[in-house]
Amino acid sequence: MKLRIATWNVNGLRRVGGLTRGHVFPSSHSSDTTPVSIPSLMADLGCDVLCVQETKLAHGAPLDAALAVFPRHDAYFARCRRAPTAVAARMGYSGVATFADARLPVSAAQDGLIAVEGPDTRPLVAVDPALVPVPAVDGEGRTVVIDLGAFVLINTYCPCASIDDATAGEDTGGPARWAAKSAYHVVLLAAVHHLVVVAGREVVLVGDLNIAHRPLDHYEAGTVPPAEFAAHPFRCWLDDLLALGLTDAFRDAHPDAVGAFTCWNTRLDARRGNAGTRIDYILVSRGLSGRVTACDVRQDVFGSDHCPVVVEVDLTGDPDLGLWTELSPRPVSEVPALCARRAPEFAGRGGQTTIKAWFKPVAAAAAANERPSTDRVAAAEEKLKKPVRPSMKPSASRPPPPAIPAKEQASLTAFLAGPSSPPPPPPPSTQPPPAAAPRKADAEVARAAWSTVFRGPPPPPVCRHGEPSVSRVVTKSGPTHGRTFWVCARPVGVGAESQCDFFMSSTVMVPSETSAAAVAVAALDIEGAQKGCMVIEESRCRGNVEPRNGQVRLVEWASGEILIDGVNVGDVDLHMLRSRITMVPQDPVLLSGTIRSNLDIFAQFSDPELVDVLNRVHLGHLSLDDPVTEGGSNLSVGMRQMVSLGRALLRRSRVLVLDEATAAMDPASDAAVQDTIRTQFTDCTIITIAHRLQTIIDYDYVLVLDAGRVAQFGSPHELMLQDGIFHRMCRESNDFDSLLLAAK
Repeated sequence: MKLRIATWNVNGLRRVGGLTRGHVFPSSHSSDTTPVSIPSLMADLGCDVLCVQETKLAHGAPLDAALAVFPRHDAYFARCRRAPTAVAARMGYSGVATFADARLPVSAAQDGLIAVEGPDTRPLVAVDPALVPVPAVDGEGRTVVIDLGAFVLINTYCPCASIDDATAGEDTGGPARWAAKSAYHVVLLAAVHHLVVVAGREVVLVGDLNIAHRPLDHYEAGTVPPAEFAAHPFRCWLDDLLALGLTDAFRDAHPDAVGAFTCWNTRLDARRGNAGTRIDYILVSRGLSGRVTACDVRQDVFGSDHCPVVVEVDLTGDPDLGLWTELSPRPVSEVPALCARRAPEFAGRGGQTTIKAWFKPVAAAAAANERPSTDRVAAAEEKLKKPVRPSMKPSASRPPPPAIPAKEQASLTAFLAGPSSPPPPPPPSTQPPPAAAPRKADAEVARAAWSTVFRGPPPPPVCRHGEPSVSRVVTKSGPTHGRTFWVCARPVGVGAESQCDFFMSSTVMVPSETSAAAVAVAALDIEGAQKGCMVIEESRCRGNVEPRNGQVRLVEWASGEILIDGVNVGDVDLHMLRSRITMVPQDPVLLSGTIRSNLDIFAQFSDPELVDVLNRVHLGHLSLDDPVTEGGSNLSVGMRQMVSLGRALLRRSRVLVLDEATAAMDPASDAAVQDTIRTQFTDCTIITIAHRLQTIIDYDYVLVLDAGRVAQFGSPHELMLQDGIFHRMCRESNDFDSLLLAAK
């Protein structure tokens, strides 16, 4: 006798109940508009037990009978009692449910792992609360455990947290999420250890574990070194769980299956390109692993951002489940207390019926051959024969109310045209009124009129495929939280049909030809190995980030172009473009690690090369293994700039962009940086954005911007001799003579 168990994160149980079979099973029932129910879903999946996660059913609200009580199935719910926020508790948070064929001999069931709530006196497992760092996590409705005799079935939904949450700020909630997931892992590991090792029970653990175990289980695993991927704390926890004697049923049946993902980012349409992860598992203990005859990922089932996983276990000969299909459903008094049939809103105390039972539909009464009594019918007919009260009698003398003439609705064009003098009344005519003219012309006029009032949003930019892009919002906490950007509308994935690398920040996009960035880039023409500078009139500065952002395509331009050696940077591969240009901002970014890891981020150069670069950028007193704290806070601003310049020397960049690189330095550090630039980048084209004249007075060209427009362009010496903005700025520096001498 075989038993089939399915697990599925439904992302809202009520929402699934509003779907049709054609939506959930488009490949086999595309035109079926029948609403989905739990029994029909189990029949279509061919399962005897269905474990669902993320039901999002609030703990205080009564259960809906359509989701909890069925003629041939029993339901066991774990609903959230301690949500992270009051809003989450009210709207529904987390939650799991197990639906089982009513013939299955479920002898015990419990909600949670630490403590048992309810009238059940024999807990299946009770983890010592002293072992749990955050005991409240067990109250989030994340586990339902049922005892089927042959094995214990654990339906679980692990909390979600990323590696970034561990080091995020407290205000983001990341550390709390990390702690909650880690605590729940401790609870679940202790529960499985108790059942398998201490009690010697067979266990089937199913659900959403929220972690991809192997590189085959993650779409982007290739972007992380294998050792780093395997060292993730939550993957190590899953290794510990399997070490208790559990087996990943799917990987055991399909050890080399590629693309067998169970979860996708629906906002990115990642399912269409199958760019997802496998985080939904069915783990079986050692005694049952040999009885597993099949385990499949049902990617043909839709309705959630997850898909189901189904396992088939052959229990022939088992004394508890060997002949379970020949059993009869047990009465409500014999099922565990957690069963929904024993919930007060369905069974009541002492067998009291629910309020809904008092309101039987007519169709149901007729089907049950229930007829109103003869006495009741006679009483109703006698009541109808009674005279109407005088105040309600119709009066023949009272005239009917006058009809109100319908007012003709004014046309849209007349409304937009404003008030006008009324037209003269038409002369009386005995001819019948003409037929109504077609209203197509009126519709076109109305559409044109409305378009003058509501212009609508501008069309989205076009991606590399020549197709309209889509707008996204940064949801991750940080300095860019809430900003919008444009990306390719195609799904993420691999191949020509997948998403391209198009990216445009919709908050920085330059729409006008007269903006500072567009004019500056269009006007600045620098020969190879020359140095050019953009000097910005400080009192009328409008920002100076657009030119450097445009060069490496952090933003895409609405008009104009940036050419390097006659090649439009918009036509160059993004990775190649950024590998050939080095930017040194005012506050360079350093990563926590060592001097070596910050100079050679991708480990491409030898130690002698790195030491040579340190000497060339005046950092020879540092060792390659000297530590660097996050952001380089243990180094001075000048030293951080030198490290950035060292990166440029290692990469042999042909274009170097300095954006206020020495604005926050003391004179000695500024002099060291300028000496490095003048001596080590002689064959490099340098573009500097600066306010300080001493920094750029010996450059080949200077472009002066005033209120976003090109004011002057030429060599520093030429501009100092002209009567203009640059001459005035040099005069105001009180160092005109020395600047003029340096500019010659």
